Amino acid sequence: MFGQQPSIDSIINVGGCAMDAEMPQFIGGNDSLKKFISRNFNLSVDKSCTEGKIFLKFAIEEDGSLKNIKVTRGLSYEMDKEAIRILQTMPNWKPATHNGKPVRMIIHLPLKVG
Repeated sequence: MFGQQPSIDSIINVGGCAMDAEMPQFIGGNDSLKKFISRNFNLSVDKSCTEGKIFLKFAIEEDGSLKNIKVTRGLSYEMDKEAIRILQTMPNWKPATHNGKPVRMIIHLPLKVG
């Protein structure tokens, strides 16, 4: 149970951008994002919480930075806090673009633990 690392189910655009917008991307793509989370997520913060999903919502700004990180549905206070910490330590993403210009986009990220 604790030997397994968190994983990402999917990234869903809820920002309302037009169809010709390009989604933001973690540098290196989803595989690199999964590796970043796996390497940095500390599962030992709450040994009573062995599995489930943490649903996160955040904005990727025009410069690729992550802002307004929130847990929309969590597992435990400790696990939720750890998920937020991981996002706060992430490098900037490649921002979404619309008509070739960077735009802010809201992302929902389900993070599977266990």
